[in-house]
Order: sequence, then C-alpha cells, then structure tokens
Amino acid sequence: MHHIGDEQWCGLTTDPSQGGMRISGWNLRPAWTYYCGRRWAHTLAHKMQGVPGLHVDKKAVQSFARVVSGDVIGMLVDAQRRGVAFLRNSDLQGAFLLDSTSKPLYVITHLDAAGDTVELRANAPSYAPKAAFDAIDALFVGRGDV
Repeated sequence: MHHIGDEQWCGLTTDPSQGGMRISGWNLRPAWTYYCGRRWAHTLAHKMQGVPGLHVDKKAVQSFARVVSGDVIGMLVDAQRRGVAFLRNSDLQGAFLLDSTSKPLYVITHLDAAGDTVELRANAPSYAPKAAFDAIDALFVGRGDV
C-alpha cells in the first residue's frame, strides 16, 4: 500500500466481473479479501464494520491487523488445494480454504478514497515465509492432503 485514505480490500474472487469500480468493496461476492479496516479518524473505525479482517462474501469472519500506508499485504495461494494465507508485512494474519469448485481465481483489489495508491506484485512462492506454507498445510491435517 503506497497510500490508503480509508478502506481497501485485497484478495481473490472466482468472478472477473467483481473487478473495477462498478462494485463496492462491501459488495464483493464471491470473494475472499483482506479488508484493511477504516482509518482511525473515521467514526466506524472501532465498530464491527470498520475492523480489519478476512471478509468472505461480504462477511467478516476473522480479525486481522489494521493496514496503514506503507504496509505490504501478502497472499500465498495454493490453487490446487484451494488454500490461502494472508500476511501483513510478512506476519501471518490467517489461512483459510476457498470453495471446492475448480473455477479460475482472479486477484482483486478495491480502493476506496481519492488518492489511494496500491501496487500489485506477483512473487515466486519462495518469497513467502515458512509460516504461510505451514498455515496452509495445517488446513489439511487429517484430510490426507498435506
């Protein structure tokens, strides 16, 4: 995040029409996103709808750290097993399973305020910390997929 003025969503969807400015970040569906949270000065910053976390189909399902300008959101995706780990500045925030369909995945990011600036980079998985791989593997313990 080069600059974040208010809200920001970064993550995955199986529907390419979710990209662009036609759909608000609050209406992303189907989607699995790291919601960065409202800025502290916003009246909703400390209410449930302003708290950062994993959002799945418009619902907050797990708390994550608040993202500020200069932070880096990482996302390790195991597309074959449909597992994902989110990171903030290389610190694991959480891991989760995607739906079990074999639909293609699309990376999405939704900016909210004028002047927001984000840079998307695709790095090799070897750049991800071991904790991200371990978190995805843990999703499959007892399932025979590790």
